[in-house]
Amino acid sequence: MADVAKRADVSPQTVSRVVRGQTNVSEVTRLKVELAIDELGYRRTGIARALVTGHTMTLGVLTQSSVAYSRAAYVAAMTSAARRHGYYVAAASVTSTVSEAVCQSIEHLRQQGVDGIVVAVPVYDVEALAQAARGLPAVVFGGSSSEAVPDGFSDGTGHHAVCIDQERIGVLATEHLLELGHDTVWHVAGPSTWADASGRQAGWAATLAKHGRPEPPVLIGDWSAESG
Repeated sequence: MADVAKRADVSPQTVSRVVRGQTNVSEVTRLKVELAIDELGYRRTGIARALVTGHTMTLGVLTQSSVAYSRAAYVAAMTSAARRHGYYVAAASVTSTVSEAVCQSIEHLRQQGVDGIVVAVPVYDVEALAQAARGLPAVVFGGSSSEAVPDGFSDGTGHHAVCIDQERIGVLATEHLLELGHDTVWHVAGPSTWADASGRQAGWAATLAKHGRPEPPVLIGDWSAESG
């Protein structure tokens, strides 16, 4: 910035105002500064800006490593929403949903200096996640119901959880098929380590038991097209 200021014969503060798009600079001065920037190839450094502002304008997104469409859709939607507000997204993934792996990935994103984090991983140990994200605004979505979220997760630190009642979904789907006249309903389930999968299975089993229908063996898949 000092080199640009010297080339344009202005102060570094004026260069800063031009780079930040402020309006309190004359058009002639702005053009001189922009010409000097082009000639010198000057680029703002996000690291330096973050040291001054305390913000990197980057959000961390943590998903499970997968080629499934839903994972890509999550990241695409978050990236689009972030860009509308002037933020970028740093994505990371985990190959395991155990709390140690998730917490390590959160720490990795924290070390990248992200301003907040979205955890799109089926987490059972929400307490461990909240501890790992302490002091960092965070949103976690996934799980079978809000009952799994501790009272302290949505607190003054900016932690929030968005949950889908997957057990209720299992009930509704099973009730629908029974109402169509089927004797029973088979269930192709996801991995047992996923809260989404276990919630749906619980709703399915409870509904069959409620109606006195036989419960076929569960067919376990891994969300891939091959297992389906």
